[in-house]
Amino acid sequence: MSIGFWLNIVYFCWVCIMCSMSGYSIVSLIIKRKRYGIDLIPLFNILLLIFIGILFPVILYLCMNMVFSISINISFFLIAIIIEAFSIWIYAFDLNLLKEYGKLPLFPFLYFTLLFSILVGILISASNVQSFTGTNDFLYTFNIGTESITLLYNISVLIYVNYIAMKIKMISKYKNLSFKILLFTIMLSLTILFFSLLLLFKNVVSAHLFIIFFTSSFFYRCIIILRNPKIYVKLTNKIYYIHIYHKTGVLLYSYDFKNNTSQTDSMVWGNILIGLNHILSEFINKEEQINVFQTQNTEIMVSYNNLLGFAVLVITNQKNSYIQNCIEQFMSEFQQCYQKELQEINDINKIINVIEFKDTQKLIEKNFKIFLTL
Repeated sequence: MSIGFWLNIVYFCWVCIMCSMSGYSIVSLIIKRKRYGIDLIPLFNILLLIFIGILFPVILYLCMNMVFSISINISFFLIAIIIEAFSIWIYAFDLNLLKEYGKLPLFPFLYFTLLFSILVGILISASNVQSFTGTNDFLYTFNIGTESITLLYNISVLIYVNYIAMKIKMISKYKNLSFKILLFTIMLSLTILFFSLLLLFKNVVSAHLFIIFFTSSFFYRCIIILRNPKIYVKLTNKIYYIHIYHKTGVLLYSYDFKNNTSQTDSMVWGNILIGLNHILSEFINKEEQINVFQTQNTEIMVSYNNLLGFAVLVITNQKNSYIQNCIEQFMSEFQQCYQKELQEINDINKIINVIEFKDTQKLIEKNFKIFLTL
């Protein structure tokens, strides 16, 4: 049997493995979607798996290893190029979510959207792709204009993802996770590079190298995302302090996340907290309550328990739904643990002994474990 026959078998097995891994990962993401913090993150990853793990391998196999007709094979190849372009577009902004949790940058988004739109328009508007037969595969060639736009798009994404990966490594305190992201970015860059070489030189070697790095980066990324569902939260969110106040303005407990220690006051936040004491005592038990205070570099999230007369302040670099869920879970457990003590001090004339709340540290470390310095 010829080499082409065995290569065809190998590529068919490759497609089956890619689809199986994608299916397993999609099911896992759907089942465990709440663990990722916000719905946008599992949605991004599911889109990536559908396009990169299922559609792209299947269509690439059809256009490179199956013979239909010249027009059909070229159509499959054009679809594969569009899927590849769309996929690395999603990859780029998925990496940005690792740098800025839940946010998409406006200028890069518009720039890549424009390039992607131009590329798709060129690919579908004219007959600018031709096919020819290589040693064992169908290969394809573009006209110079299409090649230029495709290469500009790929190079732009390559530069952007490496920039984001370096920024993550510089700002993150989780060196192990940021190293994994950097390693994945290098693998992704090699994938984009060999795909660009395939478009330029149209040789089978570039095609095989592209598939090797494409598969490696895909599997490595699946492992990272499935084994580290909190990676987006860890890399982008910081909590500096948690303060628990009684409605009289008395500080019941304070926790410093920088040093993983409890404390009764903070010199850094002292002036701010003096003002917050008064504000909180005014707003507890009132219908209109302030939920977020903003400073230049931080946001102070506030949650109230009007029934037992206490409030929890979380000082963080950015407010999001995941931190809010952590606060709500903590407040529920704090209320259950100290309900008797809180009911006793509901009388504002009662002397408050803050020592009674010394075990709050365990509740904080349980509910905010992901934000503790490693």
